[in-house]
Amino acid sequence: NRPPEVSTWLSYGRNHDNDAVIEDVEAYGNAWRSWWGNLQPSWRETTSWPFSRPFECTEREWALTRRAGKNGILIVILSLVWWNTAAKSMKDRGEVLSAMEDVEWVLLEMIKYPRVIGLSEGSTSTTVVAGKK
Repeated sequence: NRPPEVSTWLSYGRNHDNDAVIEDVEAYGNAWRSWWGNLQPSWRETTSWPFSRPFECTEREWALTRRAGKNGILIVILSLVWWNTAAKSMKDRGEVLSAMEDVEWVLLEMIKYPRVIGLSEGSTSTTVVAGKK
């Protein structure tokens, strides 16, 4: 579901000396928003941009979005850097800024809620995990 440029960069060994090549900034932006939308919790409305930002988030399950590792949130941030570099027009730069603001909102929401393990409906016992070493 990633933009093709991100998938290509990943398939060529994640060479950090070479950014992904984005030839069609508008198409990249559309693909990026679709990918980002697929990483959101089910309660977040993602059918139109910008995605919903509830005043109070009661859902604390950010597991898919929060995922660390070689294909996690860092790739999302890196893909924004590439998009920002490729964006030349005011319209394209505005689209990137909007995406950056959305990622910032998600990161701030994820910080509010620790990762909860073992929480099932009706359960009162949970284990909070601050991070993995």
